[in-house]
Amino acid sequence: MSELLPIKEVASILSDYEKYSQTLLQILHRDKRIITPFTPKPIQKKIIDVIKEGHKKNIRTMIAILKSRQMGCSTAIASYFFYRVITNPLQFGIVMSHKGESLELIYDIYRRFYEFLPESYNNIKIKPKRSGTHGRAMVFREIDSMLHFITAGGKESGRSGSCNIVHLSECAFYPDLGGVFGIVSAQVPVMGNSLIILESTSAGPDNEFSELFLNAQKGKGNLKIIPLFFAWFEDPDYRLKEYTVDKSEMDDEEKWLVKQFGLDGEQLAWRRFKIEVDFQGDVNRFRREYPATVEDCFCLLGDTVWDREIIEAVCDIKPPIWRGEISASGKREDPEGRLLIWEEPKPRVSYVIGVDTSAGISEGHPAAIEVFRVGRKNEYPTQVAEWHGYKDPLDLAQDVALIGHYYNNALVAVEINNTGIATQGALQKIYFYPYLHRWTPWDAYRSRTDKYGWQTNHSSRPIMLSITDWLIRNSKILIRSRFLKEELDYFQYVGGDAMGVKGDDRIDAMMIALTSWFQHIFAGISFKNLKAAVQRLYETIDVQGVIKDEKPKKTWWNTVRSPDVFW
Repeated sequence: MSELLPIKEVASILSDYEKYSQTLLQILHRDKRIITPFTPKPIQKKIIDVIKEGHKKNIRTMIAILKSRQMGCSTAIASYFFYRVITNPLQFGIVMSHKGESLELIYDIYRRFYEFLPESYNNIKIKPKRSGTHGRAMVFREIDSMLHFITAGGKESGRSGSCNIVHLSECAFYPDLGGVFGIVSAQVPVMGNSLIILESTSAGPDNEFSELFLNAQKGKGNLKIIPLFFAWFEDPDYRLKEYTVDKSEMDDEEKWLVKQFGLDGEQLAWRRFKIEVDFQGDVNRFRREYPATVEDCFCLLGDTVWDREIIEAVCDIKPPIWRGEISASGKREDPEGRLLIWEEPKPRVSYVIGVDTSAGISEGHPAAIEVFRVGRKNEYPTQVAEWHGYKDPLDLAQDVALIGHYYNNALVAVEINNTGIATQGALQKIYFYPYLHRWTPWDAYRSRTDKYGWQTNHSSRPIMLSITDWLIRNSKILIRSRFLKEELDYFQYVGGDAMGVKGDDRIDAMMIALTSWFQHIFAGISFKNLKAAVQRLYETIDVQGVIKDEKPKKTWWNTVRSPDVFW
């Protein structure tokens, strides 16, 4: 330490991260492949701003970054970590990645920082001596600071004593993120300028990082993690300046991107190039790697059940005319209420209600109630109300009964899987609701049983999807809820089944309502003639059964299951 001058004499450069990083740090330019000064992009500035803002509170800062590929996030984090370790004594950092090759790339960023760092600045020594090689590690004994670079290999990864700055890179791909995060967070002090950054591209839905990030977005849990999402178009370099896409040439998704995010023709030209050349026309793969929304990251691993233009055709999204809660004492308006109404009940008009129940705890899935007007003369379904939230199954039954009575004693179909049995039982034995869905076996559809409620299983779920698919593709349904539309936009095939990462509670409630309507109210097409009628609507065969198209249009039954499942 004797060779270094006192801190007060080097404060002008060593105490100012922005000045230090932009004056002294060198990086490898991503496209030009040359060594160039580090000039932070807007995305990189946002990351540093969040770090600095967190430090003001003098408590551990935890950030989760979900991003598109090659956005420079690791470089920004590395610039700050390197600055902390090399300008401050007693710093101990951990940098972890999912595999050796990725870790090597990150290590190279730090290595260049150190190798191109000048020995002195204005005749002041600023480059402490590195103590040995230590493999993928940077140890500076004279200031007692170090950085360890390790690969995520399981629950023991990251166990190396107390540390105060941690970067978990590509953590969505860790074999045990929960175990690693638990070990690391226990080693990082709660108070002071300690920092944990979890950063990753998407590994799809249903993994520990997707759950962690989505919970952080919703403000769930006690970890207080700050979520940051960076879409591909936030990188100023992601554009083709010599080319552009004219408005008249845009497809529906490009028009949506322009309307939603204000993209220009050069950005769309870059997007087209990446899809056509790098991803060989695979739009879904591009969305995974270069997402425009958080939902793109977590859901587009398979084909979406319905394209966006098909969904747009059946949606008339408007704010509800009323929002609030309903109870035995009546309706109470509340801007945060869970019941949304787009249309008040009409006299002598039929309604149907689908109910997807929940356990009533915030850690589980929410419950959903969807209400559709179905008229008296085989009028096709129009969404008029929606309820969504957490509620005990027995308490939920009261809401269902009240909403059902409000809408002219609507036909109510409750999913009786698991907690739904309690809701169904309460409707029958406590509230004596008069018009409940009666289970109809699909292999003997002319008879009804004494069993009430809807049971979703491997045989009945394709029926729900087929009826819903038929209504949506032929624009015979009208949807008002933007929340239901969001679920539909990201409803996808995964492993031969359809699921929604944006959530599918509303979708399930809707499909239950539509199936009940089809069985109990809709009489426009007899079951006997249903197969031919539906296929005629899809224009895949004519009434005599002659195939008209070489390739049938994508439907639930011809992409995933055998057609015989439905009939």
